[in-house]
Amino acid sequence: MACAGAEDPEEILRQVKKNVSEQIAKSANYACTETLIRSYFRPITALSAACGPASPPPQRKQFARDQLRLDVAVSKDAELYSWHGENQFSSNRISDIVETGPISSGGFVGYLQNIFLGKGIEFTYTGTSSLNGKQLFNFDFVVSKEASAYTILVGTEYQVVPFHGSFGASGGNFELVTLKVVPDEIPFGSNMCSAETEIHYQLAPISGRDALIPESFQFTVDDDQHVDIVSRGQYQQCHEFRSESTLRFDYSDAESHSGVLPAGITERVPAGVTLHLALTTPVNNDNSYAGDPVDAVLLAPVKLPGASGEIPRGARVHGVITQFDSRLEPSEHFFLKIVFERITAANKSYRLLAVHKPSGKELDKITPLFGGIVPKPVMIKLNEGMMIIPGKRLDLDQRFKGEWRTVALASAGQVDTEPRKNN
Repeated sequence: MACAGAEDPEEILRQVKKNVSEQIAKSANYACTETLIRSYFRPITALSAACGPASPPPQRKQFARDQLRLDVAVSKDAELYSWHGENQFSSNRISDIVETGPISSGGFVGYLQNIFLGKGIEFTYTGTSSLNGKQLFNFDFVVSKEASAYTILVGTEYQVVPFHGSFGASGGNFELVTLKVVPDEIPFGSNMCSAETEIHYQLAPISGRDALIPESFQFTVDDDQHVDIVSRGQYQQCHEFRSESTLRFDYSDAESHSGVLPAGITERVPAGVTLHLALTTPVNNDNSYAGDPVDAVLLAPVKLPGASGEIPRGARVHGVITQFDSRLEPSEHFFLKIVFERITAANKSYRLLAVHKPSGKELDKITPLFGGIVPKPVMIKLNEGMMIIPGKRLDLDQRFKGEWRTVALASAGQVDTEPRKNN
């Protein structure tokens, strides 16, 4: 390890590693809310699809923005994710929860274990700096592919890549303050040309003791279309697991194999059923995020095929916003997807998967947005349950009524966009 200045880099690094190790050891069983805003920029003039710097660097303009809210839990050296407020954390990767746009994880446990507790990591001391009046000891590091746990999604598979970066630790107590991570040798086929993650850490009180957790982060990606995506996130409301919070492992898959319904669910709603709903949860672009729970009320009773009785009018319907995008081109509009997953009525609870069913009036409203002809990719999104709402603002309240249709509950937890036909 290279030496710089009068400080003892070996001792500084030893203290930082010791602190990180102790923090990881006591960091199990807490959860935080992650708020994420992603901004998308593309070149003003068209460029050929390729990786590598353009000369001169292109001028870019923002064309889209989306906002998400997730819950992340740390348990047994792992990071688990769910949509906000679910109180059930999945063992799946974050990309199984957030299916669109770039997403990053690892700020709580993954990076720290790999960099500070892993073997074969090269460190170089680079001196001191100041951040918000606090002295930092700074290091660069290099992690080979053999030592790396950094993975990038290529198609349907994750590939391990080497990475490098830097970190700063407090000169007063050797606690980690900043961390930068940059992947190397990005695999062909990922559509990603470069990426960089910057994390700012904090010591936050959780259940009477200080825990090292991320305070904020920025994840920047440049793809082969020269589109820059900047994701900025913050962590708030960190707390120890409450008794009502549970961990679940491959919930949908387990149900499909056993045939056993989850606790409290008395019946499934099959594909092909239309629900007439009125929202009871306001949705707007100021306060709503993908990941937020949404409730509605059933406006008309639903007769279940082959079942006795019906789901009564007034039953409560529970779901989640799974996508909430603000688009600036060709003119301002929103992409909003609300998926309903459960109905409660009296002493019964029904499991379902319902996506929005576009009406003729809705199609008439969005056709002028696209110059008179709705593009095929947009029609596909509409048929998959996306709502497209023109305007600079989105504000849906209890007056919003619409139709949702149930789709098949697939074994991997994915949406079958076409109801299965009965033979």
